[in-house]
Amino acid sequence: MDLFWRGGGSPPAEHIRHDDLTTRGEKNLSDTKIYARDIRGLNESDAIIAEASAMLSGNPLMTVVRYNDLHEAQAAIDVFIASR
Repeated sequence: MDLFWRGGGSPPAEHIRHDDLTTRGEKNLSDTKIYARDIRGLNESDAIIAEASAMLSGNPLMTVVRYNDLHEAQAAIDVFIASR
């Protein structure tokens, strides 16, 4: 993800790099606390760049960009950030 932060902004999911994150999840937080923290971060965001499911891509309020490889994804993210 660091590849995409060069355009500025701050990731709401800083915890992704946290030492308490293991392959089984976060060791020191309950599911309820993780949910509350993550929803708070999403609600505070000006924009979100994420992988999307068919359910989300069917939402007319979302812009979905499809890509075939990392370079296409990076180019789409760069265009999005530049437009903000």
